[in-house]
Amino acid sequence: KQYSSQETFLDSDHLKDLDQLFDIIKTRVGRLVAYLTRGTLTRPWCCGEVTTSFRSGNVKVLKVVTSTFIPPTEEQIQALHDYVDFASCSLAKYGITTHDIQVSLRWFLGPTLPALFFLEDLPGSLRYEAL
Repeated sequence: KQYSSQETFLDSDHLKDLDQLFDIIKTRVGRLVAYLTRGTLTRPWCCGEVTTSFRSGNVKVLKVVTSTFIPPTEEQIQALHDYVDFASCSLAKYGITTHDIQVSLRWFLGPTLPALFFLEDLPGSLRYEAL
């Protein structure tokens, strides 16, 4: 089924060139749908996407929260290098600092952005249709 005429972009298809990924978010994405699982925000490229969305001011964000998602605490945000796996990727070369990520995560996790809660007890595709 097609529910929208809008083009869809999947970040997992573009993880080899993060400069291109962040540029696409900044210039071509109108809405970022963040599918939040236990590890989502521990991935540096996900933090980069959140930061790029925050910086742009033009990207609407929708959080889809699964039952495994545990938001980082303020202490984890303060000690970001212990929470995010920066060994796999440094965001500094894309002009994204630790401070930028911390500010963006506080915005992202705050009450102002809309969130949907994924109903995992529903069978199959009904989970997505319920959203």
